[in-house]
Amino acid sequence: MNKIKQSALLVLTLFFYPACLIAQPGADREHGISGDALFGIGYINSDSFLSTANEDPISDLQGDRPSGTKVIPTIIGRVTYTFEDTNQQIYLGINRQKAVRGSFAPELGYRVHTGQYQFFEVALLPGIQPSGVWEDPYLTGEKRRETDRHLTAIRARAEHIWGPLSLEVAYGDSKIDQEESGVYENLLPDERAALDRNASVRYLGADLTIPLGRGFILRPSLFNFRNDAEGEAMSFDTYGAELGLVYRSGRHTIIGAYSYEQLDYDAVNPIFASEREDNLNNLFAIYSFAEPFGFENTTLTLILSDRARDSDISFYEEESFLFGGGIRFIF
Repeated sequence: MNKIKQSALLVLTLFFYPACLIAQPGADREHGISGDALFGIGYINSDSFLSTANEDPISDLQGDRPSGTKVIPTIIGRVTYTFEDTNQQIYLGINRQKAVRGSFAPELGYRVHTGQYQFFEVALLPGIQPSGVWEDPYLTGEKRRETDRHLTAIRARAEHIWGPLSLEVAYGDSKIDQEESGVYENLLPDERAALDRNASVRYLGADLTIPLGRGFILRPSLFNFRNDAEGEAMSFDTYGAELGLVYRSGRHTIIGAYSYEQLDYDAVNPIFASEREDNLNNLFAIYSFAEPFGFENTTLTLILSDRARDSDISFYEEESFLFGGGIRFIF
């Protein structure tokens, strides 16, 4: 199961993306239980030293990146209870707006609506859904061992607080069960400590929802993410921007989106004797068709994604490509 965990999360990112851009929270609230369940499958090709999808040993840290291809099935859901006044809700499951940026930890949240599209919410991420990482990603010549990373956090979001503007903040801890980075390298104790990935994390984001008319919606966003790790070489700030464009006509929806992130690290990595700076580029193309074959409360989705990370240290560079499809059932 751990072997396909990272790839499955990438599939989920794209399946949830259309709902994130299109949804208008609170527009159709009704008292009682509601939710959705998604069934999908995706083809993924990735080249990365850090991905746990390829378990083959690496011979060195500067050679060709390990490559892996997988077909990943996905089943996931979310349940919401709306109180009788229809202005308050509690929910359990994946937050679609966070899934689009790679966070798939289940949330337990409370939401209060102050207008048709305006709401405030707080949510707890209890850290029960880990992601797979290597105990020591720098180990060469033998098989690397996989361990789990857990994210525990609390977040708050204000949707449409001033016209189209929404704000979100979050704070939490990222913990790795077995952190062994650099244990097999010829490092001094202080140098090895600089590679510790356990961290406190902070997030601040702002986005706009701008109807353009004729079925078009523009969704620009800016965000900052701080990873304050135990190891200085693993601490970084992320500055990101995303631009999404949605076109809807009848039962058809087409989405194009591009995002860019810059990661600035605090200190020199002792293994590579260099300070790291990364740039991430993400491109999505998505087509959705509501009520295929006349089935009510369903959506068929086809997706295409290309993602690339450039880094001053070639070991951290990666590329991934995904094509997939799925169907979402709403109840």
